[in-house]
Amino acid sequence: MATRHELCRDARLCALAKMCSGYLQNRYNWLLQPPLLTCLKFMTFQKASAPQEKSHYIMLLILIGIISAIYIKVLSDYNQTAHLGMSLLFVLSCGLLLWERRTSLHLARSRSEFYLGLIGLVFTLSWGGFLLSQGASQGGQTLNLQGQPGINALIRMFPVFGGFALVLLASGWNGLRQFWRELVILLALGLPGTLSAFIADISPLTARFSTALLWYGGFDVVRDGLKIFLEGGGVEVYYGCSGMESVTYILGLSVLCLIMFPLSGWKRYFIPLVGMIIGFVVNGIRVSLMAILVSSGNRAAFDYWHTGDGSLIFGLLAVVVFGSFYLSIQTLEQRQQQLAQATPTYTDSPELTQELQAFLETEDDQ
Repeated sequence: MATRHELCRDARLCALAKMCSGYLQNRYNWLLQPPLLTCLKFMTFQKASAPQEKSHYIMLLILIGIISAIYIKVLSDYNQTAHLGMSLLFVLSCGLLLWERRTSLHLARSRSEFYLGLIGLVFTLSWGGFLLSQGASQGGQTLNLQGQPGINALIRMFPVFGGFALVLLASGWNGLRQFWRELVILLALGLPGTLSAFIADISPLTARFSTALLWYGGFDVVRDGLKIFLEGGGVEVYYGCSGMESVTYILGLSVLCLIMFPLSGWKRYFIPLVGMIIGFVVNGIRVSLMAILVSSGNRAAFDYWHTGDGSLIFGLLAVVVFGSFYLSIQTLEQRQQQLAQATPTYTDSPELTQELQAFLETEDDQ
């Protein structure tokens, strides 16, 4: 027989589930309501048998698919092609980690933890609905994030809060320890780009670096603040061209690599720093190239490398350079470990010393 306390707790849970279901049904009628509500119904079990636990996995996959669909649509509305590619890489990495540990995952949480996860899920869906409404208000036109740090932060942190909500639904507070790698990967995807919008602008540093590259390259270059002048024209380094986005992407990628392919010792600490330097240097080369194109009067080439596919090529170049560097460091570490294992070790045991002395005495007698 259920106690009075348990009946009251179940009644509160039922009321909360109905309230959240009604809210989702009224506000997000396009979100495949039957699958979503079925997910919440199946996941209200505190302890699941083997068939129920399998159903939990299926329902979690459906919820992940819904949140991912919202996220992809938002990135498409804001023309965040580069961030979409990075997001796919990070999400696939999380999926690979989960697949490797699929037999050891444990789904169990209390009712209160389910409440928090459900509230987090509603909050995440509301968050996504707000971002989608911003795109719908523009009549299908591509939106621009420049000068909108708040919207940029909402987009970058959307998968992070979605991941926290799903972890609470699946495993409660213990899931934070069970899924810490996946949560750190999602944080590395969104947090650096969010914080970069509120810290100091590195455009002056980028302008100085690009000017130095042009000067060492033999060009007659003059810098006036953020403006770089050559003989035939010049460019001005705005925040969007400062390289901060490239720096944050490579910083997040370094965290991803350290989790997926860990290194030992001091190398773990300088890898993110080297990644940020690589992102900054590659972007500085891009700014120098654009200044040369403007001075030569090649406007079409300038537009291509500034806002066209050329800008994505430089981002890909930074990723390739960092990936090659990380692979070389990992290969060097593996060779050092193999060499250490292959090197014979000697002990100063008394038995070995006596045997060696006896052997030398025998040789002397002969």
